[in-house]
Amino acid sequence: MPDLNDAPGVYHPFPFVPGLFYAVPLQWLADVQETGDLDTRHLLLAMNSGTDGLLVFPPERNEAYWTRENPEQLPNVVSYPTYLRYLKALIARGWLHVDRHDTKAAHVYALAGWPNFAGAGVLYVPRSHIQRRWPAWLGQGQWAPRAALLAFLAKMTAEKAGALVAVGQPLEVTAYVKELRQRAQTILPSAQVAAKVGDGIAMLADLGLVTEVAHSRFNHCYRLRTDAFDRPPTWPLAEIAARCGLDVVREEPWVALIQAFLRCNFWPLTRSPEVWGAIRRQIPDAVTHDAAHAIGRLLAQRAARSHVSRSATSPSAVLKDYTAQQRRPWLHGPTFTLPLVNGAASELGLWLPVVAPANSDATQLIVQPTCGPRLSDEDAVALLEGTRWFIRQPTARYVEQLIELPIPLRADRRALIDGLFLEGSHLHTALNFSLPFRVALEPRQQNARLTLTCQFRVLPGRTAAVRRQNAAQPAPGIRDQRSS
Repeated sequence: MPDLNDAPGVYHPFPFVPGLFYAVPLQWLADVQETGDLDTRHLLLAMNSGTDGLLVFPPERNEAYWTRENPEQLPNVVSYPTYLRYLKALIARGWLHVDRHDTKAAHVYALAGWPNFAGAGVLYVPRSHIQRRWPAWLGQGQWAPRAALLAFLAKMTAEKAGALVAVGQPLEVTAYVKELRQRAQTILPSAQVAAKVGDGIAMLADLGLVTEVAHSRFNHCYRLRTDAFDRPPTWPLAEIAARCGLDVVREEPWVALIQAFLRCNFWPLTRSPEVWGAIRRQIPDAVTHDAAHAIGRLLAQRAARSHVSRSATSPSAVLKDYTAQQRRPWLHGPTFTLPLVNGAASELGLWLPVVAPANSDATQLIVQPTCGPRLSDEDAVALLEGTRWFIRQPTARYVEQLIELPIPLRADRRALIDGLFLEGSHLHTALNFSLPFRVALEPRQQNARLTLTCQFRVLPGRTAAVRRQNAAQPAPGIRDQRSS
């Protein structure tokens, strides 16, 4: 950003000093209809020093720094094609003129009508709104949070102009939703977004820009502080877990992975369920903590590359590559069935598909629920939650070791289709694979109408998988009889 004069004046009244705020003429908001147009105008006006009518992009932070790739790999304020289209439109209508006198800067534009702008007035926006690239965090094409934010800033401008506040002290404003809707309709008449303000405030709250301070039966009051723009969203793990129906402690690696996807793709907190849905849909059986860590490492490697495209860090792209890397056949053991009742246990048997854990990367117990008559999916999900699973293996006469399996991911409706997956890799050192054992369950709620079909599976290590694959192939020079 250029060096700015912090002295207030007519155009920048105290406390909206030009070093901390840039002015947005209401004339520039009256006809805007597209979010890309609004973000372009924000970016341009943020380059105004407040002391003259010039918009100056410094060479080290020229237009490409904000609209194309940048060394910090930060999100674009607006895409370059969108910026260029609306910039040309502003020049064509005579609101901007290309100023070629300052050859030291990358580009300089002159504002037509500065500083009066047809007497329509201005509102003030913290410079950190652009410096921290908040238009990107508000979501591409999302009018709701932009309308709510401008309504807040319009009220702040009206209330705080001329207030005696220490320079640099955060300003704050409180407003009710109904009032913000009215202001949005006044300052954005062409966009017709007043009805979206309520949703926009909720999105601003998710991003940490506003907080609710009071509410009545028919209205809610929120507070905006200007220092909220000084930091990017934090994506609290507890909030992500709550939105996705996960346990923030028990399933922390998965919650952290969702957070990493949000951060790398510059997505707001509201997209947490979408990310979790992609994970469950594309890799329904990857429920171990090791899998979450492996996917996270792959995402971090992608994000660290220079000139990486945003599509490369999307959940679909990363998960697709992860499954390609992990494509190895699982070995399945025999199935057994248990009712969801206290004391239910399988027969004593060799339920694993291998007799030794050597050269095995993972072991899991798959549990497929089947609902009996008059048992709804919602009831089945509630019954599954909190069930504990144990392995009982006799090791000597009258001696039996008890091994508990970790509680699976929180049950949901998808578990009725894909099944529950219980991590059992700790059995590689705790269980004697060559001896028979029982599987027992301890439900928090019992119901014999819910039947559980169970099956262990083992993922052989890469070396073992290759050896099995080679063994399954016919020897060189011998015709495969199955093709006859």
